[in-house]
Amino acid sequence: MIESKATMPSGASTIVRAYAQQVSFGKYAFFADIDSGGYWDWNNHFEGPFHSNCSNSLPSTFLWKAAPPDGPIFQYEGPGALETTVTPKWWKNTTGAVSAPQTDAEWKAVAKGGLASVSISSSNFIPLPTTNYSQMYVALGQTPPTAITGPPSSGVPTLFGVTVSNDGGIFIHGDCESMILAQDGVGSQKFTIVTNPSSPSGSKLTQTVTANANSITVQSVLTNSSNGVISAAAYPNKTYDSSPKGLLYCDGNISSLSGTVADNTVDSTTGAITYRNQWSIFTDTANGNNGKDVTITDSLTYTTKRDFTKPQAQDADFNLRAGTLGIVANDVIVSTKTPSGTYRSEIDAHADIFCTGTYKAENSGAVIPGTPKMTNVGGVIVKTSGIFAIGNNGAVVSGRSESYHYDQRLADHPPPYFPTTGNHYAVTSYQIVKSMLQ
Repeated sequence: MIESKATMPSGASTIVRAYAQQVSFGKYAFFADIDSGGYWDWNNHFEGPFHSNCSNSLPSTFLWKAAPPDGPIFQYEGPGALETTVTPKWWKNTTGAVSAPQTDAEWKAVAKGGLASVSISSSNFIPLPTTNYSQMYVALGQTPPTAITGPPSSGVPTLFGVTVSNDGGIFIHGDCESMILAQDGVGSQKFTIVTNPSSPSGSKLTQTVTANANSITVQSVLTNSSNGVISAAAYPNKTYDSSPKGLLYCDGNISSLSGTVADNTVDSTTGAITYRNQWSIFTDTANGNNGKDVTITDSLTYTTKRDFTKPQAQDADFNLRAGTLGIVANDVIVSTKTPSGTYRSEIDAHADIFCTGTYKAENSGAVIPGTPKMTNVGGVIVKTSGIFAIGNNGAVVSGRSESYHYDQRLADHPPPYFPTTGNHYAVTSYQIVKSMLQ
């Protein structure tokens, strides 16, 4: 909260009380600290703010044309549709043919809002937050210390699989072979999580975590490659009477992530949201180059999907009903094939994705049948831009083209514990009052 009092020479005064909150990285369709590893072309689209820090002093590069077949690269019309700290490198029609937009029509072929929606200034620099173990503390039901110098010194499970804290945090020890999200028959969020305990040898632990507004239930099945279902006394089925924090923390890699995010709970009479189904999936990103990764192996979608035939402001059903998901990891990788070994031409990633490393294709050189495309709904924030496709003068030769859709809801309702910009604030409301609080 901020209070300000202005006094005129006549002695008359006005007191304004404003409420502000830190801006979440969820406000961006795409944010990169370093964006110099490749180039964007007219097959890539951003329905939301694009930001490049150019922290290595190298510019972003864009291949554009005067009449792009699917509209401009930057389709968001608000301020900061394209925001960088260094003047971009512009190629027109052909890679390497340096030519920047000049006329109003040319700028609108690049950005729907024209030059007015483009900002190039060193003052645009926004530092990425440093990573620590704060979310691990929260998932374990512990209060993070003021100065976090490492992981919790006690209370960290050594048992593979899922542990639920008494106040609704969810912690997974060990690498996840797979994690599949689903909405169950009564609208609750379900996670099917598979880990591989070290003992007994060759065992597989499948745990189903079901969460709603008031409780979290864990059911476990332990199997062995030679003996089938075996005793799982260490993993009792249990219901926790706690509202979920919406935080799921894994201290290992998640090798296969896919599925469906359940909808919000909406009162059928008033039409108001009574429970927001909001989740963040974190891996250990504080361990330097040994940070843990997430691999998306099949589409990850909201139950109620965006209707891309209309602006989001007019997509009332999505804005009301769709849950929200955040993913925070070292690298987030989109696989070439599904777990069954088949190609999926179009793959969706409906989540706000934050990478301390990069967001990339497993193999940008793979030739995928059909019209291969990766569609993100929510936004992507990375340390370094990754590569999804190899192109030839605007033609996708291999990999997938990319489409990034900003989710306007995330500015006010970001995924739980999602990183904030730290030094940027937005005023949420203000009022004129008669006296100051102090």
